[in-house]
Amino acid sequence: EGLKSSTLDEEKIDKYVKKPINEFYSIYSLNEDEINFFKNLEKVSDELNGKGYNLFFKHGDFRTSNILKNRSHVGIIDWEYSDKKGLFMHDFSHFLINYLIERPLFSHEDKEIKSFQVAFMKKNYFSDLATAFIKNYCLKFKVDYKFAGFFFVMYLINQSLLEYENL
Repeated sequence: EGLKSSTLDEEKIDKYVKKPINEFYSIYSLNEDEINFFKNLEKVSDELNGKGYNLFFKHGDFRTSNILKNRSHVGIIDWEYSDKKGLFMHDFSHFLINYLIERPLFSHEDKEIKSFQVAFMKKNYFSDLATAFIKNYCLKFKVDYKFAGFFFVMYLINQSLLEYENL
């Protein structure tokens, strides 16, 4: 299809951003603060139009357990969730979150939630490292770092919709 057809324009923002947000609205009961948060997401998505950001190929389930290596080769397996077009940071976000789940910082029932909170909601070594990686990732792909949080939240929305679909 070519590079121009994968640029985030109004049509693709509707498909890849606004449609999932509206679907999320229709499934989950949101309080006023959450509704305002999502309205802000929609405003940020409008800012993306005309920035020239592209959609990216996504593996869809990129995690350490799907990376195979031996002395001379590295391979990626488990491609059933791959797609030719996905939002920036999808695989990167998936990898970071699954890294936490595969190597939890806690060893009790809610270890995933606690690990996520410690890594992403508190300033510490891991959050500093993740921030540095995200900034470098944005720099490499020429995406303004101010949009990193937006793309991360869109990843979470899309994952929750996928989980809901698989119930």
